[in-house]
Amino acid sequence: MAEAETVGDYTIIKDLQFEGKSKVKRVLPEWLAKPKVVSIDLQNLSTKITDIKDLHPVLVKRLEKNKITHFFPIQAQLIPWIIKARKAPRYLWPCDICVSSPTGSGKTLAFAIPIIQLLLDRLIPKVRALVVLPTQDLAAQVYEVFKDYVAGTPLKVALISGGSTSLKKEQATLVRQCPINGLESLVDIVVTTPGRLLDHLDSTPGFTLSALEFLVIDEADRILDDFRMEWLQHLERHLTKGALAAPPVSLHLLKTLPPRPQRLLFSATLSQDPEKLQQLGLFQPKLFTAAIDADVGSSNQDSTVFVGKFTTPKELTEKYVQCTVASKPLFLYHFLVTEKWSQVLCFVHSVEMSHTLAMLLQHLSKLDNKPLNVAEISVERDVKNRLKIIKDFEEGKIDVLVTSDRLARGISIPNAKYVISFDVPKFAKNYIHRIGRTGRAGQLGTAVTLVSGKEVSRFQDVLKATKKTGSVSSLPFSRRSLHQYEDIFKQALTLIKSNKEDVVKRNLEKVKSAKKSKRPEKSKSGKLVHRKDIRRKGAESTKNRSIPNGDVIEQDIPKSTSENLLSNSEKTKSVENSIVIKSKKTKQVKSEDSVKLKTAINGKKVNGQLNKDLIKLQLPAEIPKSGVAKRQFIKETMKAKWQARKVNRVKAKQRLESKEKKKQKKKLKKKLKRKDGAVNEVEGSKEKKSTDKVKVKKSKKLKEIM
Repeated sequence: MAEAETVGDYTIIKDLQFEGKSKVKRVLPEWLAKPKVVSIDLQNLSTKITDIKDLHPVLVKRLEKNKITHFFPIQAQLIPWIIKARKAPRYLWPCDICVSSPTGSGKTLAFAIPIIQLLLDRLIPKVRALVVLPTQDLAAQVYEVFKDYVAGTPLKVALISGGSTSLKKEQATLVRQCPINGLESLVDIVVTTPGRLLDHLDSTPGFTLSALEFLVIDEADRILDDFRMEWLQHLERHLTKGALAAPPVSLHLLKTLPPRPQRLLFSATLSQDPEKLQQLGLFQPKLFTAAIDADVGSSNQDSTVFVGKFTTPKELTEKYVQCTVASKPLFLYHFLVTEKWSQVLCFVHSVEMSHTLAMLLQHLSKLDNKPLNVAEISVERDVKNRLKIIKDFEEGKIDVLVTSDRLARGISIPNAKYVISFDVPKFAKNYIHRIGRTGRAGQLGTAVTLVSGKEVSRFQDVLKATKKTGSVSSLPFSRRSLHQYEDIFKQALTLIKSNKEDVVKRNLEKVKSAKKSKRPEKSKSGKLVHRKDIRRKGAESTKNRSIPNGDVIEQDIPKSTSENLLSNSEKTKSVENSIVIKSKKTKQVKSEDSVKLKTAINGKKVNGQLNKDLIKLQLPAEIPKSGVAKRQFIKETMKAKWQARKVNRVKAKQRLESKEKKKQKKKLKKKLKRKDGAVNEVEGSKEKKSTDKVKVKKSKKLKEIM
């Protein structure tokens, strides 16, 4: 007990030691807490392709043809493990597998080779392996890998991911009509995306998953986050279709019932959330995770160290540069020209920003008379065009490839020497996937992040989340070396501004032509053509549109100031949103704040024009950033919108009333005219009768005289 001393009304406790609260350790399932640790050292490979005795000679020859002599560590662990699990008796279901390994560590071959190996003995083609990927680009690349290693075997692979291929064409590759057996499957392995898979499950007769043995989910964390498990729940219903809900326990049934499909999950940033993983319905799962040294996992230390840890290739060097927003493109151009960087992959946060940066680099290289091949990948390009650009980049025909985070997931770009993050990613997962595009398959790579003053705290949070604090060093460079590019930088900005004006004009013309095309057209016979037919014609004309390689798609660009040009895309969107396009009856009103909105609603003059038919109102370009001011501002604008609607309703009622009054007046006039006409007719008939009587009298008198 500590000694106590009283001083007046107070008690003083001496030598009292406060104990801190003990940290609560999370309790994880055993398979998450005790994973199988795999090395990521791709320089010292020890497992030859001939060391795996069960490997089929056809696959060995194909590996040798592709100049593969050794397996990567993750491949050396998984391939024999999956093959061995399938050799167990039929009633012993194989365990599901989860793999968390860095990008470029050979995950695709790790599941492709054992699946092909185990399906070689099949007699009738049925869908026995299903590989699900989040995007069409990833699906196309995985399909090419399967297609390469299936060559020389009876197995058939199909790609169903949509894109330029119609649903009917894909159905023809999956199923055929046999005169004896009816509908038959034509493929053994299907590579697909979640949305397209649901389309075929619902609308393709004969497409069944009753014989499925392998379900592979690549980039599992992205699929779980983006699609929220809806497609998987739908898939479960098709897998369990026709099966008994609770089959009686007997040895005969266990031997005859088809085994449950084995699930293989792969990702560089696999989720560690047990609740999310539980929804997958995994059966006795086994986790393979990566570490720099595989021997570390054999010690008796805390096993939760490896759970959810982000790992990157050993050959990857990470750097950062602290600079201003305006100097980011100049820094990039400086290192491309002076340091002669080539095969550079540059990531930005949005598609609009990728358009702008690619155009800026092209203008800088032309004005500086230094050739630089710049290309850009966006959603507007089809899958074939994107893959062609990636191939040109791999062959060294393209110096810089600008893209958004869409390309940062799983796509293999073998010869990317440098990866530049033009802005700091918001999440740690995005950072890992970005830098993982270089340093793949044992090759050296460098990742550089450009950090502005506002992004420093975010970058520190990302490094803390990835446990890389202190391991990322600064890249030294002189800011004075950027002064030589100031003149050409200004000229490039003016060129972009002029291009922007041209693009705006073209877009307005397109809008006008689109409005005209919406009107019903007349055919040769004089009948009106339905709008659906017009839309179909337009879709057919734009369906096969292609964009030449290396060209930059024109897009709306913000003002010519360097900060607005190269800052967040929110500014560009706000500038575009400030322009209100109305119908012919309505007029344009530029809304800058709530006061102008109210004056516009009350019918006062704004920019010399009366706002009579104002129906739609938009928020101004600049919104207050602080919470209270922002809420007050939104309140005022919503009030203004409500008042505008109220005014419009009153005006509409007044118009209807005036129209009804006019109609009533017209009816009254018509009635009066009819009455006047009837009176005139009566009077005219009376006059005629009187004249006839006079004539008769005169004729009588003449006769008497005669």
